[in-house]
Amino acid sequence: MQQISETYLVAAAGQIGFLAAFLGGFAATLMGGLLAARLEGRASALCIGASALAAAAFVTAVIAATGLAAGLHPAAPDIVSQRPKLAIMYTVMGAGFSLGTFGLLLAIGAAGWIRSRRLGWITTLAAALANLTILSFSLSVTY
Repeated sequence: MQQISETYLVAAAGQIGFLAAFLGGFAATLMGGLLAARLEGRASALCIGASALAAAAFVTAVIAATGLAAGLHPAAPDIVSQRPKLAIMYTVMGAGFSLGTFGLLLAIGAAGWIRSRRLGWITTLAAALANLTILSFSLSVTY
């Protein structure tokens, strides 16, 4: 297994942290809008739950990405730059981002069902295609 450079990890943590913050805000806004609308039904509940999952997972990814970037800084104190902690942060960052992406796409897929069956199929197809595309990208990355 090839060692990942610290420079690469800092850049990846910055990018993932930024994207997670942006997408987490979007997921929280979607959830808040649906809660304010006081919609009933399974599709609404699924969309709200998936949005909450996405927002929480993205917040977790942002915190882990920030901790990883701080721990890899050349001037980081020893207590911050401990390798086992950084490995956990890297794992949590990736898992949080992946779970957040899945939750957000699940919410997008469920959102159409709130309005109509036809729109539900369209949003489900869009979310499924996005998930398949992301999965294909994920499988093509080698470490």
